[in-house]
Amino acid sequence: MRYWLDVPMREVTFFAVFSGTVCVLQGLAIPSCLLLILRRLKNRNSLKDANSQYVFGMLYNDMKPEYWFYEITFFFKRFLFMTATAIPDEVLRILVFAWVAFLHLQSLVLMKPFSTLEGNILQKLETCFIFSASVSSAPFCGSSKTPFARSSRCGAPAQRPSRYKMPQNEYIKESIKRFGRRFDHEERMRKKKAREPKKISKTARKLRGIKAKLFTKKRYTEKATMKKTIKAHQEKDAKAKDAEEVKPGAVPAYLLDREQVRRTKVLSNMIKQKRKEKAGKWQVPIPKVKAMTEDEMFKILRSGKRKKKAWKRIVNKVSFVGDNFTRKPPKFERYIRPSALRFKKAHVTHPELKMTFCLEIVSVKKNPQSALYTNLGVITKGTIIEVNVSELGLVTQTGKVIFAKYAQVTNNPDIDGCINALLLV
Repeated sequence: MRYWLDVPMREVTFFAVFSGTVCVLQGLAIPSCLLLILRRLKNRNSLKDANSQYVFGMLYNDMKPEYWFYEITFFFKRFLFMTATAIPDEVLRILVFAWVAFLHLQSLVLMKPFSTLEGNILQKLETCFIFSASVSSAPFCGSSKTPFARSSRCGAPAQRPSRYKMPQNEYIKESIKRFGRRFDHEERMRKKKAREPKKISKTARKLRGIKAKLFTKKRYTEKATMKKTIKAHQEKDAKAKDAEEVKPGAVPAYLLDREQVRRTKVLSNMIKQKRKEKAGKWQVPIPKVKAMTEDEMFKILRSGKRKKKAWKRIVNKVSFVGDNFTRKPPKFERYIRPSALRFKKAHVTHPELKMTFCLEIVSVKKNPQSALYTNLGVITKGTIIEVNVSELGLVTQTGKVIFAKYAQVTNNPDIDGCINALLLV
């Protein structure tokens, strides 16, 4: 839909002249000509003849002979209604509509020009309908209050009503701050990210021609950038002997111990360890575990007034939650982890020291049964957990204290009542 100022000026002029001419012809010229023709008739009673009614039948549609002029008033009524729509003020326009409708209805009631009752009733209904339609369209007929008008001074669009306004500024972030996200937002984002490779592969297979070339070039650039980033993270500055570079001249005795070194880049063990942790692959003491059914893991909790809703689950296994954990409202909490089955410490055995320590659990890294159990923090046999080893005094090759390390659970905590784990060194 175009704004009315978007229409070329010649079109506006044409429509204005055309509509004005039609209004004048229908409201003034045609009624005036008909009135002059009728006044030329000497004998009014001749209008009852068949020939006269055939000629002037449009004016005497069930009309009494003494009111031969009354049909012309209908033309004037319509002309006044059409002219009143151009009044810019809404209140004044409605008053004019009401005044014209009242005068016409009053004349119908007093004169009763039609020979039958049906004609009077139909004319009253027509007048009331035109009046109601004009009043209902009054808010959109003004020149300055139309919803699609524009400012004529600077060409900028006028302020639209609220129902036409689009969201402003960073409305998505504002909504997230106020109302938060969906309860399954993280899961949806994870699935969307997992679907991306398949989506890219499908797009690459479908594209043809120049689009395929541009897409391939874009993917090549992305892959090159990703490889550079990975390489930058994997490489680390280190010192190595430089046997080739030998300075001429004698070297003092106190400098003989020092070796000429240069900066080089080698893969450090710490980076390798991080890559291994990121990939989720470790040399674990229990490589395979027995799969568990959902009935063994969860218990159905029926809710609702009549206990017909069965969407809640109670976790039957040992779980871990953080110190700042807060339960969701009952209306939104699907998985209930009982307080009696929440553990915060584990008995971790160091394989080299052959000693066992009671260490705090930091997080659940991976549960081999399911990703859902990992997110819930469920601990079963074979689960990889992260424990706080800062008390053991372990340090890295660079001398930094190790805060946490991974350990694998070697027993069934829900049966034994405690968590036994072996440290992954």
